[in-house]
Amino acid sequence: MSHEYILEVDGISKHYKRTKRKTPFVALNDISFKIKKGESIGLVGKNGSGKSTLLKVISGIITPTSGEVTRRGTVVSLVELGGGMHPDLTGKENIFLYGALLGIPKKELKVNYENIIAFSELEDFIDQPLHNYSSGMAMRLGFSIATCIRPDLLLVDEVLGVGDQKFRQKCLKRITGFIQKGTSLLMVHHHFGLVASYCDRGLMLEKGELKINSSIGELARVFLRNESQVITTFKINPENDTPITSSQLEITNSEGKKCGSFSIDDTIHLSAKVAVKRNQALDLVLGMHVYNSDNHMVFPILAQVKQPHDLEEGVFLVDSEIPRNLLNTGTYRIVFGVSSIVPTHIMHFLVEDALQFNVNESLESRESSFMGKMPGMVRPNIKTSVSKKD
Repeated sequence: MSHEYILEVDGISKHYKRTKRKTPFVALNDISFKIKKGESIGLVGKNGSGKSTLLKVISGIITPTSGEVTRRGTVVSLVELGGGMHPDLTGKENIFLYGALLGIPKKELKVNYENIIAFSELEDFIDQPLHNYSSGMAMRLGFSIATCIRPDLLLVDEVLGVGDQKFRQKCLKRITGFIQKGTSLLMVHHHFGLVASYCDRGLMLEKGELKINSSIGELARVFLRNESQVITTFKINPENDTPITSSQLEITNSEGKKCGSFSIDDTIHLSAKVAVKRNQALDLVLGMHVYNSDNHMVFPILAQVKQPHDLEEGVFLVDSEIPRNLLNTGTYRIVFGVSSIVPTHIMHFLVEDALQFNVNESLESRESSFMGKMPGMVRPNIKTSVSKKD
């Protein structure tokens, strides 16, 4: 094995026995890759893909079913941060306990003792037992201990949510400093933009298997592509006593074709038909509310069918248009309902997941060098200009 590499993962598999099944659960299946000295690698994948399991195997927290991990130099693992600290011991005592569990020599802990406390911002609590700490305070102490020395390899697993925004920036600044001095990095984080900004190569796991081991650009092309299930047509025939005999909702592109995947610069069309079987009180309201994957309403679409006399029997058509360059990338669903509002409010039907569609963006069309999903619920195309003043 070449000493050019700080980490070599060779054929790692991890199986877990299942009590009610003869076959084991395969968390990792024959994973192999290498990290050179000074190289930064991003590890991505959906929930349950095996990312954290792989980092725990590399860290030595769990033993693989098969395969071998070779580490060279000092390794600092920010996995299960603070795990092993004792709740009845003080923060001061846990510095030496946790540091020893991480393999940091006692001499180094003594030299860096004051810096650990100062970085954690826990001077007023360091003599208090850990059970008096909040979870955030304990993680801050754990991070400060784990990073008190510059490692040859740093393993990071979703731990950059420690403390407030100011403290998170301190953590990122420390990690950046390590990288600039030659530390190798293996980072797992749900925010792909953060991974892309720190890493020049990427790995993607899918159901315990390594699917991609390539440049961060190639990883972005695959990982940022949204392939969630789409629903382009919805039909309903209400069974209750209602004047609505049927209703249909479709999502189409600018060419009028049913479509479930759009680019951010596509116009999205929603077409609804509502068949009314008899006269009724004035006004029907069609609601087509857009929700994102976090179950937040992005905006409502309301269309009111108004008549000067009683609503006549027939089919009413409602066309709506979501303008281009408005929605962020991601998966969206349409909540569809029809109600009467005069003389009293009556909901004729309400369907939570009538339609589902994706909004994607190619790297080639992105004007910014930022990778990953942009923050925010919407992404209107705000015009900006940059000029230099002499």
